[in-house]
Amino acid sequence: MKFSLLNPMKTHTQLLVLGLSLLATTSPLVGDVEQSVSQLIPNLAAEKVEDRYQHQMELQQLAAHASRPGAEAERLEMAKILAAKATDASVPQPARVWLVRQLEYIGAAEAVPALTKLLGDKDAELRECARRALEKNSSPGAGASLLAALQAGGEPAWKIGLINSLGERQDAAAIGLLKTHLAEAATARVAAEALAKIAKPAAIEALWAANPAQPDALIEAANRLLAQRDAPAARAIYARIQSGKFPEATRAAALAGLAKADPKSGAKLIQEALLGAEPRLQNVAVQLSAPVFGRNLTKAMLPLFPKMSPSVKAQVLGLLDDSAEKPVLNAAKDPDENVRVAALQALGRMGGAAGVPVLIEAAAGKARAEKTAAEAALVQTTNARALAALATQVEQGQPEWRVAAIRAMTARRQTSTLPALVKACADSNLAVSQAALAAVAQMGSDAELEPLARLALKASSKETCAAVEDVAARVTDKAAGARKLLALTQSAEKTKAADLMGALSLLGGSEALAMVTANASGSDATLKEKAIRALGGWTDFSASQPLLKIVADSATAQNLKQLAIQGLVTLVKTSENEPLDSRASTVLAAWAAASRPDEQKSVLSAMAEVPHPKVVAVLTPLLKDEGLKNEAATAGLTLAQGLVAKDVAAAKALAQTIKDLNVSRDLNRKADAVLRK
Repeated sequence: MKFSLLNPMKTHTQLLVLGLSLLATTSPLVGDVEQSVSQLIPNLAAEKVEDRYQHQMELQQLAAHASRPGAEAERLEMAKILAAKATDASVPQPARVWLVRQLEYIGAAEAVPALTKLLGDKDAELRECARRALEKNSSPGAGASLLAALQAGGEPAWKIGLINSLGERQDAAAIGLLKTHLAEAATARVAAEALAKIAKPAAIEALWAANPAQPDALIEAANRLLAQRDAPAARAIYARIQSGKFPEATRAAALAGLAKADPKSGAKLIQEALLGAEPRLQNVAVQLSAPVFGRNLTKAMLPLFPKMSPSVKAQVLGLLDDSAEKPVLNAAKDPDENVRVAALQALGRMGGAAGVPVLIEAAAGKARAEKTAAEAALVQTTNARALAALATQVEQGQPEWRVAAIRAMTARRQTSTLPALVKACADSNLAVSQAALAAVAQMGSDAELEPLARLALKASSKETCAAVEDVAARVTDKAAGARKLLALTQSAEKTKAADLMGALSLLGGSEALAMVTANASGSDATLKEKAIRALGGWTDFSASQPLLKIVADSATAQNLKQLAIQGLVTLVKTSENEPLDSRASTVLAAWAAASRPDEQKSVLSAMAEVPHPKVVAVLTPLLKDEGLKNEAATAGLTLAQGLVAKDVAAAKALAQTIKDLNVSRDLNRKADAVLRK
């Protein structure tokens, strides 16, 4: 096959294909593979770094293919070719670097001489690449070369690199030389790390003898020994460090290792550390307690608990099981706040009935941290007896405790306590009644509506009426609920019965509507206002008719008229399923009745939700009204967006009119979106 030098890219691809095909044969033609490598070399050193990448990948593929399993002969020949080119001074430096990088992955004993030679090259990058390649080379000769290079010395950074490589190779032959570097400030740490990786007896001995001491390296060595299942050797290191005069953090690490290497002696040391005065050791001891003691943890901790420092107590409390309930109850009265908080949290986890009074007392207290912990614990517990004790607390005891119990039941959404909570709504203690009302408002439904309404009629208050409305909104059988409330209003004073109209608006129905409408058209101004508000919040569009009559009546006071207009606006906005014609006629009637600017702007916001030609016809002239232009343009554009699906021409016409006004960039952008439809 002939290769044209006029098209290097094509030539290189051809050579790569040839090289791969040759390497795939049982008798590779080494000369052709060498030619492929040689042809790639100029491009491996291309002037632009980005132009080198493709050719680097081609060489990498050649090397990877040659080193595939079962092709040792091909790997050997490829490695020899790469080694020869890498040591050839006529080969450009960038290419030599990439050649050495391939030797890093496929080279063995045959590459060691070339790589050793490159360790002494004047080019720093080549030297570094050769070091890394020797580090990964499996041949014993590679270690010998690195050792010789370290003996020859050099700059601190170079020596550090060589020491790292010898450590990564776990080369026992290097122990003696590495030991000498423990005394040099620049290399002491990295030499200690290398000896730790080797982790042979001589390396361990060298680390013990080091000055300055290298306890972290000893821990690393012990960890490696433990991973290699040499527990006795690891245990000896951990024990010596743990009992020696070493930094607390190092001794803590030794304690952790010892607990793994020798759980029996580790257990004793953990207990000692828990009673000691060294925070790091204490923290590690707490963390190790569960895995070391297992199911016996509580049994092991309780005899020590009274002697522990507050910080340790607080941590240990989080580990104890239900059998420690009594000591935990005592800890809830500890002088230290952190211990008290941890005890309250533990009681919530344990969930026993005996803890409920303690938790209630704390939840009712003023200490913020304890209050928060107790409230969370009361919500967390699932124990049936504890829940029964908590339910009892809702009905009896100090008011502060009852309030705490009620809040806990509310947070738990414990609907089984609703009968007791409804009863508590009428309690003489204001704090208790208000907490109960809040609870029923959040959880009450059909069964609670009538008794709560009776309470509202008996002792009317804003809180009680609001609770009735919250419950009414949650009632599932709206018709039955409305009948119950209407029956109650028959025998009640009109002013008190009026307090239930808000709840009736949420229940709906023709009978309820008739009752509220009657109040809205009556002579009592207070009842009229409450009734109009109720009509504005009605569950369906049927309330629009009495509201329209109110706004059309010239005798209606301005404040009530304004309230009725707002009710119509709300109904128009929330009745999307109502026929469009009905909504349009309603909103236009509201517009006709609106005389004040604030009323008009409110109605404009409802017009935006009714994409009807009649609404467009009324709104369009308002775009020229200086007092309403901005609101009309905003409503009109929303209207145009809704019209697109029904009448795209009308929608575009309205959008163009608004765009011509140039009210704002945002409106212009939205108008353009409609015009593109």
